[in-house]
Amino acid sequence: MNRMVIIGWLAAAGIAVIAFLGWIVIADRRFPKAMPDGIIPVTMDMTTSYLIPLPHGYLLVDTNYPHNYELFKELILQEGVDPKDIRFLLLTHHHDDHAGFVQILVSENPDIQVLIHERSIPLIARGRNNTDNGGAIVNGGVNLLFHLKKAVSPWWDHQFPGFIPRNRDRILRGAEVSLDAHLGIDTAVLSTPGHTDDSVSLLLENRYLFAGDLASNFLNWAGTRYLTIYNEDLAQVYESWVNILNRNVEVILPSHGRPFAPEALKKNLYKSPPENQILYKPY
Repeated sequence: MNRMVIIGWLAAAGIAVIAFLGWIVIADRRFPKAMPDGIIPVTMDMTTSYLIPLPHGYLLVDTNYPHNYELFKELILQEGVDPKDIRFLLLTHHHDDHAGFVQILVSENPDIQVLIHERSIPLIARGRNNTDNGGAIVNGGVNLLFHLKKAVSPWWDHQFPGFIPRNRDRILRGAEVSLDAHLGIDTAVLSTPGHTDDSVSLLLENRYLFAGDLASNFLNWAGTRYLTIYNEDLAQVYESWVNILNRNVEVILPSHGRPFAPEALKKNLYKSPPENQILYKPY
């Protein structure tokens, strides 16, 4: 094979790599929405928590893995937020990247009130991701990426310090709970199961949905189609999507990826074939 042919193949391979990387970037930015004013995203290990300003202090939506607690404090201090400014914590579900350092946080700042749905209580108390309900990863390619992450993350055992609600914490019950009077801003917690049985989302001003893992804007190039990579019940996820679309929210703020327009859910509703799922094998 002569030199010019080799150069040609290398150039073609380079163009292919650049095009693929470009697709990766574009795939997660097709329905972009700006971060609402005043909201502070805190991203660690590909999971985003959100600080929402209140008349006095902040509401934190979700924590992160236990080992990220010190980094979390550093990041919010860079934004001018002292950890003691956090007055409320809402947990969207029990997984380790969302509830991982709740116990550490309340130990350091016992004045925080935790807002937790009744279905999450036994799961977060146990301190590990629940596998009793089964579940699956959206497709084979994502399953490969999931296991590659596990291979390079020896610390990732899906466990975290368990947390049991205290007397000062608030237990949320039912399909929708208004928190307007409680927080001093227009908010409601909605039951949005599917990713997990205990999943909830926070609706702010009837415009912004802090979706937890109900939906994501992550790995769309790998075929997630705005789903989170793992779900206990795909049909239930889509049912929750329909309920959200019927509310005409303007912006969805996921825990994985950038904010996006609800149009993305409408365009991808029922588009991930159930037969493509890979049954998740418990660790």
